[in-house]
Amino acid sequence: MVIEIENLEKSFKEVKAVDKISFKVKEGELFAFLGINGAGKSTTINIISGVLSKDSGSVKVCGYDIDENSNLIKSKIGIVFQNSVLDKRLTVYDNLKSRANLCGIFGNEFKERLEEIAAEARELSGAKAYVFPTDMGKSDEIGATFNKMIKVVKHIDYLVNCAGFGIFENFEESDFQDTTNMFQVNVLGLMYFTRLVGRVMMSQKSGQIVNFGSMAGKVPTTKSAAYSATKAAVIQFSNVLRLELKPFGVKVMTVNPGPVYTNFFNIADSTGNYVKNVEEFMLDPDDVAWQVVHFFGSDKRELNLPLSLAFLAKLYNLFPTIGDRISLDFASRK
Repeated sequence: MVIEIENLEKSFKEVKAVDKISFKVKEGELFAFLGINGAGKSTTINIISGVLSKDSGSVKVCGYDIDENSNLIKSKIGIVFQNSVLDKRLTVYDNLKSRANLCGIFGNEFKERLEEIAAEARELSGAKAYVFPTDMGKSDEIGATFNKMIKVVKHIDYLVNCAGFGIFENFEESDFQDTTNMFQVNVLGLMYFTRLVGRVMMSQKSGQIVNFGSMAGKVPTTKSAAYSATKAAVIQFSNVLRLELKPFGVKVMTVNPGPVYTNFFNIADSTGNYVKNVEEFMLDPDDVAWQVVHFFGSDKRELNLPLSLAFLAKLYNLFPTIGDRISLDFASRK
């Protein structure tokens, strides 16, 4: 037996959450644990996984008693949550590393296991994956990366430019070097890499370029003059590029999201105040990614997210005075 539960009980003060439950799960068996809300399903699972202590009864997993071998049992079970529990302010690599550390996997063992996962992903997808770390603020690195990339990838279907950073502060108090760096990464690096890849797509007579702008480039908000200027530049650059590349069968789309729950705010909002103020409007990066992929190959010009800010952007173009007032009241929460 993989799981053996006998006369399990758990109470929370006067509430009997689990009342003498008994069941067994065989190895290789598909076991469905069903019940109405409040029946004690989550409490039972939490006890089995070692999150909660039981009041009485016995719990065995893989032959080990939960009272005597709780840590060993935790290393032998896996749980898939209903919603994503990834830390959205960490990179994918850092999320994997932190989870591995929790399971006692460190150093070279982590790297080996990571390579095993990558090999499995390549096998499942039937395609090779390449990683070229690049500082998008340095043209020489961008050129070198393109030369490496084009040696191993002969055909390019999609280019997604989403590298960028911002710093939220009043412009008259800002360090102008920060402004220069933002333009270097957000605009000039994007333009240079787009030109290199765009030439390949022109020769192919096919391809799609997806440039990440921002709602900040469409709706003005305080403490983001320089950042908003970079994103407005990306949007207008993309609009003109769309016209120039259309005769070659190359499509151009801009993605203009509002605040997205990523590590972007580690730099942009070091105090955390802005994130707290707009938390209810924050976009899930997974949702943004899925929507972008959904429009791969389409003729869509712009993807503006969320709908509330997309509406505000349209309103601002039609009634800029009213738009300024709304932006000051609701959008400028930095």
